[in-house]
Amino acid sequence: MAFASETATAKQLKDAADALDIAMKALEAKKPDNNNDNNNGNNGNNNSQTPAIGSVIADASGIFNYKVTGNDTVEVKNMTAKGKAKSSVKIAKTIKANGKTYKVTAIAANALKGNKKVTSVSIGSNVEKIGKKAFANCTKLKTVTVNGNKLKTIGKNAFSGDKNLKTVNLKKVKTLKTVGKSAFKGVSKKITVRVPKRTKKQLM
Repeated sequence: MAFASETATAKQLKDAADALDIAMKALEAKKPDNNNDNNNGNNGNNNSQTPAIGSVIADASGIFNYKVTGNDTVEVKNMTAKGKAKSSVKIAKTIKANGKTYKVTAIAANALKGNKKVTSVSIGSNVEKIGKKAFANCTKLKTVTVNGNKLKTIGKNAFSGDKNLKTVNLKKVKTLKTVGKSAFKGVSKKITVRVPKRTKKQLM
């Protein structure tokens, strides 16, 4: 009987050792991975970093994609699928993205080219440049309004082919220096352009 008792005790010890081993492995599995934590922390920091110049970002409205052009400036690069469904479009003077505010200072070449839906465009007061063919062949576009006085350049063929464009309001613009060739070629013959007198000849 003593032998039987010793055998039972040894088995119990073995079972206990096995149970302890299982528990230790389970505990080890639950330990946080410091490396992953560090990596996650780094990734979080990367996500909060200012996008590099040349990066493409979007704001909360989801209407446009923007290209970062400076520490706090962007240009309208193109429209999103959501934006292309809009008939009335507003280009804001600033946007917020990645926790930072950017001034919208330009509309890139070909940004809205060929849009068949848009009928009116309102351009924010920080825009200084409208790129070449930015609004070319927007055949339903009727009205364009620039809300500030900072616009300096309208690129070549910027509004060419906009056969229904009847109103262009640049009345606040006092700094316009360059209007590219054929910027308004092929627009409506009944177009009304509201600008300071000294810049009217540049447009037409």
